[in-house]
Amino acid sequence: MSTQTKAPEVQTISSERGTEYLREVLILYVSGTTHSLRIRIKLDPYAIQCYARIARWDGSQWNSLHEIHYAHMATPSCSKRGATNFNADRSELLRVAAEVLA
Repeated sequence: MSTQTKAPEVQTISSERGTEYLREVLILYVSGTTHSLRIRIKLDPYAIQCYARIARWDGSQWNSLHEIHYAHMATPSCSKRGATNFNADRSELLRVAAEVLA
């Protein structure tokens, strides 16, 4: 299975009232097929309000591919202050999406 990602078309990392967000739209190439994907990761001081999700654009709407339960997210919640690094959860979302779309 051959996968490749194109540089993000849109990527936003923001912080609002103690909550941190990663929002990204990118192109994923899987075995010669192009897929538009949207990644959304939310980190909140309340762990139950955190999420990591990936969805695929089918031409008319976003369809969910995978979601990481807040208890299994690698990115620590906002209650643990420091530089936020979304890479572990982002990589896991992309890994699963590539498997699903293969």
